[in-house]
Amino acid sequence: MGGLQIRKEPISIFSASAGAGKTFRLVAEYLSVALCNVNEPHKFREILALTFTNKAANEMKQKILEALKEFSNKDRSGKSKGIGETVCSILNISTSELEYRSRLVIEEMLHDYGSIAIGTIDQFTHRLVRTFSLELGLPGRFDVEIESDLILETAIYNLIQDVGLNHSLSELLVDFAKSNVENEKNTDIFPALLKISYQLTKETAIDPMKSMEEWSLDKHLSFQKILTSLERSYIKIAREHSNEIIKLLKQIPNEKMYHNDWWESIIKRLKLKDPLGWAPSKSLSAIGKNPDRLLKKEYLSEKKEYSILIGQIIEQLNQVSLLAAKAILLDEVRKNDRSSSVLTEISKKLELIFDQLNIQPIWKFNGLINDEINKAPASYIFERIGDRYKHFFIDEAQDTSELQWENLWPLLENSTSDQTLGGTVMIVGDAKQSIYRWRGSRAEKFLSLMEHCGRNDSPSLNLPSLKGRTEHIRLNENWRSAKSIVEFNNDLFSSILEAKDFSNDLYKNTYKDSTQIPRRLKEGRIHLRLLENDHSIIELNALDMLVKDIRSAQDREWCLSDMAILVRTKKQGMEVANHLAKESINIISPELLSLASSRYVLTMVSLMEWMIYPDEKSRQWELILRLFEAGIWKANEDELHYQGQIISDNHPDNFKQLIKEILPNFHMKIASQLNLYELAEYMLRAIGVAKKADPFIISFLDKTHEFSFKKGNYLQEFLIEFKKKKKDWSISSPDIVDAINVMTIHKSKGLEFPIVFVPFVSFPSKNDEKNWFELNYNSVFELNSEHPPRTLLSLKSFKGRAQPLKASISQIYPDYVNRSSESQDEQIFDDINLLYVAFTRPQESLTIYLDKSVYGKMIFNELSRKYEFINGELIIGNYRSTEIGTNEKGEDSFFVKLNKCFSSDWTETVKIFSNSQSGREQRMGNSIHRVLERVRVPGDMPKAMDMANQEFQWSKEEYNFISKKINSVLDDSRLSMLFNAEEIYSERPLIVPGQGIYRPDRLVKCKNGSWVVVDYKTGEQKKEHQKKINNYAIGIGSVIGVQPQTILLYIGDKIVIHEN
Repeated sequence: MGGLQIRKEPISIFSASAGAGKTFRLVAEYLSVALCNVNEPHKFREILALTFTNKAANEMKQKILEALKEFSNKDRSGKSKGIGETVCSILNISTSELEYRSRLVIEEMLHDYGSIAIGTIDQFTHRLVRTFSLELGLPGRFDVEIESDLILETAIYNLIQDVGLNHSLSELLVDFAKSNVENEKNTDIFPALLKISYQLTKETAIDPMKSMEEWSLDKHLSFQKILTSLERSYIKIAREHSNEIIKLLKQIPNEKMYHNDWWESIIKRLKLKDPLGWAPSKSLSAIGKNPDRLLKKEYLSEKKEYSILIGQIIEQLNQVSLLAAKAILLDEVRKNDRSSSVLTEISKKLELIFDQLNIQPIWKFNGLINDEINKAPASYIFERIGDRYKHFFIDEAQDTSELQWENLWPLLENSTSDQTLGGTVMIVGDAKQSIYRWRGSRAEKFLSLMEHCGRNDSPSLNLPSLKGRTEHIRLNENWRSAKSIVEFNNDLFSSILEAKDFSNDLYKNTYKDSTQIPRRLKEGRIHLRLLENDHSIIELNALDMLVKDIRSAQDREWCLSDMAILVRTKKQGMEVANHLAKESINIISPELLSLASSRYVLTMVSLMEWMIYPDEKSRQWELILRLFEAGIWKANEDELHYQGQIISDNHPDNFKQLIKEILPNFHMKIASQLNLYELAEYMLRAIGVAKKADPFIISFLDKTHEFSFKKGNYLQEFLIEFKKKKKDWSISSPDIVDAINVMTIHKSKGLEFPIVFVPFVSFPSKNDEKNWFELNYNSVFELNSEHPPRTLLSLKSFKGRAQPLKASISQIYPDYVNRSSESQDEQIFDDINLLYVAFTRPQESLTIYLDKSVYGKMIFNELSRKYEFINGELIIGNYRSTEIGTNEKGEDSFFVKLNKCFSSDWTETVKIFSNSQSGREQRMGNSIHRVLERVRVPGDMPKAMDMANQEFQWSKEEYNFISKKINSVLDDSRLSMLFNAEEIYSERPLIVPGQGIYRPDRLVKCKNGSWVVVDYKTGEQKKEHQKKINNYAIGIGSVIGVQPQTILLYIGDKIVIHEN
């Protein structure tokens, strides 16, 4: 252990590159604190370890307990041998002493398991919010909502429902929809609203949304009129400049002018409405610096004669540049001002949902607790949460957000600023693996932390007490990858970053200072394949090569399960999966196994949602879109958008006719009478996929059956459950099957594979970030009217036609240009980090497919300086055959592959004699049961009637009939105790030992403590009814300890009650 760097300062920042043994060191340091004092086996109660995911937290806890178990059992050769040696080195103790202390600590841990504080930062923040709920104005008991999509979608649906009721809101959403169509060519407003609503989940939106609370819809609409007027004035001024330039140029003979076409172009563009076209080209802009470029060389001697005129022309160009800059900024303000006002309205709907459902979304926690933490002393916070932590371990620090750091530092400082407390902090991260900026992570914070602590300085200017108490330790060895792979990544990434012109030197230093030392002796292999530059075949070319390379690896005795294919997006993953499926190559993918990735499942869900809201335009559009995407509706895109326009124009009869044509075997009346599982099967037959042996379809059917069994046949509740869990509900793939892993780079982080393929390296950068600004409308646009307190703007890359405008916009609003440039640098840094994560997953072999565009071109250029590509290929190192079956799997022949699934409508195969009257009676009886099942107290009746009506689609006569029957039950004084009880269970399954499952219509515990079991009947009275309910009472009595009273309730022309 001679190379081990021992911590010397209270605050240690560890930078741990990929494969550096970060988890190993974290566990060793945790155990070193827990085992440091033989007289304090409870020391672990003073430790708080925080990481990014539940998976990482559970892995760390498991490794700690496994290590302690091995140490205490004298196991010197287990998986934790290296950790034990490291702990002994840190504490300077013998292995026998380690064994003795471990026994004491693990015994203490098992007796007080709940005090092992290892979890996520979100969990700890949630704990703080719960503790300070009173101070934060929150109810004492609230539920945490993790699924942001579900509540955002609900808020948007609620907002859309108000269209027509609120004139100002209607006008705003119409404007938003028009803008969406103009900019994104999408007629469906819902996805656009959902996309913009994600802004509300970001920490950066907290302060702006507070500021926007007083910015009313009326103010927004008035301000939009002012902006429209200003836009018109700019267009008018642009045309005036065009005329003025023409007038000035006429005074110079054409034959003396250098490049007349330059002037013709800008004069034409100044007459158009697009301000991006007004900007003078680079060539025209250069005239301002070099007036000689206005005249041809042979006429430069006449320059003095035209000097005043040239000055006037240059002044016109300068004014045009500034006008174009203002107009472009104004255009951004106009487009996004609608978005910010929409966000304000969605935010209001969200707050109503939070209050009504008594929930708080996880994204609000950091903002909620921030003020409380910063104003209260840390000792008080520890006292409130009931634990006093002295030692902190923070993992994946590069993924920690700005607010999370603000919330943590007061607690960290309290434990480490006073030497007498003996507190310590270990922060571990790798800025090169920061790929979650869209979740709020700020790698720049960690980079700054490394820089400060590397100088033994305070982590931040706000923490002067920590100066001289920090250190930076690099874990620069790679224990994962073979030698060639480590050296390849060292060379590639340091040179790529060096070649980029970043405004922030921290980015360059990240890779320059992170060269790794390979610890594995095996050589390994790098294989780069250069793709054709024809964009129409690049993708297919890469996939064909990928199949060839997979086969080649199999020939060298590698299993498919030893391999992984890493992609940027889920869409790319689907393309890879489909191609490999055609080649009969087994695949497994966390994302692709999700039920939500099946187009058939999504079609069925859309059909179910349309059943509930048949007149809602957004549901209609989503249904035909899903039918189109699933290939069930054989139409082209023009037809799709035409039908979308018909939906928008509100022609319900046309839509119903369209659905009849697409799904001739689907009938709403039949579907509404089926239970959940039968409905799903009926839909499968209707859309024509019932006989497909599709695992997604089979799994979806299982989910409908499971839900109806546990929670009842409630369609709307099932759809809510699906939205909540659609990412978690997935088909299972047996581990015994040999299959290749296909996953996004984000999902692969923290994992490793013997062989890795990266087929799509040249992914384009995304430039769709929006930021909030405190825009001074007076200084930028000379507007003195009331304006929004915060302004949302899309950031620009200033490439192509926008390049000449950068200086002009910087002149009028430098903050915007600076933030846009920063965002561009952040995006490039994040993209390179994605490549780094992908390229550092392999242990033995890495294969990369690149074309000469974007990052592919960048990689090719850097590698070409050092290596020679032969016939479009570069191979470094050797590709050995596997010596051991690292991931050997059983033979596929253990499984029978189903090619068909059998589903048939029982009504077509079983015929039952029934006259229309008995059919109606059964339907009415089922309806009454369904309503009473949902009525716990009399006040539940209206909602219960509405929900049952959605399911059964009653006629007006039927509705009145059922309403009358239900009221007769609720109004009967003899039955009042059933609807005013202490405990009420409706249609709740009850397992009775030795007798199976009982499901009584109603079981209640009255306020006097007695129990009553109820059975509803709507037909004629029969003796077996009493026998059945008596059996219920005996069985239930054996479970609850007292035999309940029985009530047999006949609901007919009059209420008949049989009590026993």
